[in-house]
Amino acid sequence: MNLLKLTKQERLVIYLLVILLLVGGIIRVIRYRIFEGVDYSSQILEFRRKSMQIGSNMSDDSSDTDIIMEKININTAGIEELKKIPNVGEVIALRIIEYREKVGKFDSVEQLLEIKGIGEKTLSKIRGVVTIE
Repeated sequence: MNLLKLTKQERLVIYLLVILLLVGGIIRVIRYRIFEGVDYSSQILEFRRKSMQIGSNMSDDSSDTDIIMEKININTAGIEELKKIPNVGEVIALRIIEYREKVGKFDSVEQLLEIKGIGEKTLSKIRGVVTIE
């Protein structure tokens, strides 16, 4: 006994709705996996730093190192202070603190190259922002 007597057109509409629902779910999963782990807070922080810069000309060649007024001591800075360094998020900040706890204080800024996630390119961007003093 068939309780739902559907016409061919009604079944077609139901199939179409189910397919659209599945495609939407797949797209949502793909978007989530692509954008998972993207840290937009660092981009927002960078925008705030640039917009709050007082008394200096914002030219096209200005870099993040021009924005921070005071150098950050990597031997004493906490996680929040380390996150203010350009290209340093929470994960790398934690790695810097972990390194300090295991090895001791940094003897030079170049020692940051021993931190996973900091390479020559990143070091060149942050060299003027950090200090060991």
